[in-house]
Amino acid sequence: MKKFNEWNKNSKQIFWVTIAALIVGLLNVVPYAVVSSMNLVVVRSLAYLFWVVYMVAVCLPMLFVLFKRKVDIWFVILLDLFFALAILVGSLWRVYILLDGYDKFVHTIFGLTMAILAFYLFFNGSEKNKGTGLFMFVFLVAFSMLCGAAWEIFEFTSDSIITNLDAQVTQGLVGRLAIYNTMFDLICDLGGALLGAILTFLLEKRKVSKRQPADVENK
Repeated sequence: MKKFNEWNKNSKQIFWVTIAALIVGLLNVVPYAVVSSMNLVVVRSLAYLFWVVYMVAVCLPMLFVLFKRKVDIWFVILLDLFFALAILVGSLWRVYILLDGYDKFVHTIFGLTMAILAFYLFFNGSEKNKGTGLFMFVFLVAFSMLCGAAWEIFEFTSDSIITNLDAQVTQGLVGRLAIYNTMFDLICDLGGALLGAILTFLLEKRKVSKRQPADVENK
């Protein structure tokens, strides 16, 4: 009964954070539509597609509720924050183009977020799957880098299909300069992945140390 109440509380938290994220999306698309109609920004059909992607993405944490997986609410907030920074700020408002280095910042957050996501998907709540701390650490970093590589493949594919799209910033460049953006993105992914794995490892170690005295007392 106690576990059910905890899960139910966690589900409500995820629900309300999701509602808040959806409201943030609405608060962005309305002013964007206004400034677009006033010709204050270049109207792009892709911009509204980015917004739709954001609105779908912030609903993904509800899958934790659907599959009855407990997840710390701070991670859901972090995940939605990443979606906002990457999609709304970066793509909708084109901060990727306006601010140098913003793309690298988002890639670092991406690596961190994916590493923590791997923990909740494969390790959290299952003592059997945790193995050694070293195994978990390596797995989290590897999963995050897999996601980073998959994203770069997506960018390469979209650049090849959509005319004038240059997500990997290669047009007009040759040699090492042509691969600089992609490699730097992956390096930032790795930095974020290492940070996320370290953070997760330390938090999990802290939880275990807190549980041990209670276990001894119960015995």
